[in-house]
Amino acid sequence: MPNLPRSSVGSDRRPFDEAIKERLDLLAGQRGVKVKELPPTAGTSEIIDKVNELIRLLQG
Repeated sequence: MPNLPRSSVGSDRRPFDEAIKERLDLLAGQRGVKVKELPPTAGTSEIIDKVNELIRLLQG
């Protein structure tokens, strides 16, 4: 994920708004790789792997 540019009063907000939209699209699964759901029978190691996958997605 790209870093969010700083927005200041009187500046063009477009880069800031586009970066926010891109992050929201990633989280919503509308852009990039979709995160698959775990089965109801998932064990501890599968849950840990899924949490780590989400962390990697959020931190880029």
